[in-house]
This record gives sequence, C-alpha cells and structure tokens, in this order.
Amino acid sequence: MVAITNTTSLTFLKEAIDTTLTEAENQLEAFSDDRSRQDELQHCAQAFQQLRGICQVVELPAAALMSEEMALAARELQDKVSDARIQALSNAIVLLTRYFDYVQLKNRTLPALLIGGINELRRSGGKGLIQESHFFSCDLSRGRSPEAERGDPAALAEQGRRLRH
Repeated sequence: MVAITNTTSLTFLKEAIDTTLTEAENQLEAFSDDRSRQDELQHCAQAFQQLRGICQVVELPAAALMSEEMALAARELQDKVSDARIQALSNAIVLLTRYFDYVQLKNRTLPALLIGGINELRRSGGKGLIQESHFFSCDLSRGRSPEAERGDPAALAEQGRRLRH
C-alpha cells in the first residue's frame, strides 16, 4: 500500500471527479433507456477518458486502469450493444465513486478493491482477467539484508535432528 503524497490535489479534484462520474452515469442511463442516443455514449466515453487523466495525475494507477477500461467499454458499446456491458459500466461507476471516497477518507490506496470491477468490465468484453497481484510490485534484484551466513552442513544436520523432536 502506498500513501498518496499529494492528497491536497485529490481533495481539490474530488468535486470535479464526482461531477464527471455523475454526468457519465446520467449519460449511460440515457443511452440505456434509448439505444439510438449514441452521442450520450460518446460523451460518456470522453468523461471516462478525462477521469483516466485525472487519476494518472493524482497517481492512482488502479483507478486509472479502471477508467481506461470504462472508456474502452463505452466505445465498444457504440459498435455492439450489450446489456452485460452496460451493467458492468454501471457497477464500475458506483465502485469507482466509492473508491475515491475511500482514498480520500483513509489517505491511502488499496488497488485490490478495484480488481473485481476491472475484471467484470474485461469479462463483459471477452478479454482476459487481471491477477490480484497486478498492482503489487517488488524489486527482486536487490540483495537480501543481512546476507545469509554459510553454515556447517554437519551442524545444520544436527540442529535439524534436534528440532524434529
């Protein structure tokens, strides 16, 4: 878990994020009611793309990935309408709203909270799922500290026999 160093920016942008998500939700609902309203879906995709940029600036990689998947799903809905994809987008909007509230309230990110929503979007589009460890990274090239000592094999065998009892 990484603490956000620029929480002031998130607080400042939170109102714009909430407005963008609310507008996107209304546009998606309008498209869901009347499938001929392609312009609403186009605006919805643009809102998700704008949200992706905001997430990159505030350094929220999970939210940025989810916004990108949402924008892609909205664009693909223009070609092939799917109720499952509309439902996944709707759920993603709610989940992303709650995630931003969590990050602002707790002052830390927890990318694993968004993996289910991202995978739901990807599943509705027929794509492969991401792993739960997708946002976990560690540097294995660094040496261990302290260095492991070279042991006497006979002493290790003796200690092993003692510990087995």
